[in-house]
Amino acid sequence: MKSGQELTKTFKLFIDEHKIVNLIFLEEQRDPEDSTRQAELILKSFAKILKESPEEKFKLLVDLSPSDGASYLSDSARKLYSESRLYEQFIKVGVVTSSILAKLLVYFITKATKRSEFVRLFEEKEEALEWLQK
Repeated sequence: MKSGQELTKTFKLFIDEHKIVNLIFLEEQRDPEDSTRQAELILKSFAKILKESPEEKFKLLVDLSPSDGASYLSDSARKLYSESRLYEQFIKVGVVTSSILAKLLVYFITKATKRSEFVRLFEEKEEALEWLQK
């Protein structure tokens, strides 16, 4: 099992110059415990960003391409993402991936969070950013 410090290096989370929250997965976690811990760290990082502007609605870019699609999520990680209330502050979510498995995971999570109408899948980051900036 990786340390929390090691896992924080497996993703980047920041707000860009267009006020779009960017989540970039740099490394997929195939160990179930690491996958769950990564999800916890990501959600904690989201909470910190969103807490600073609780009334503001954000757009989110999730880029899975650097991690070859991030097609694995542990059952616990999937549950954490789908039960999170943080997504209520996002008005648009663009997900960049070419992986069919990752697309299926996104589909199931968006259905579970009842946010599927706000989420679009893209194969190119530029297309996702263009859509999010509209």
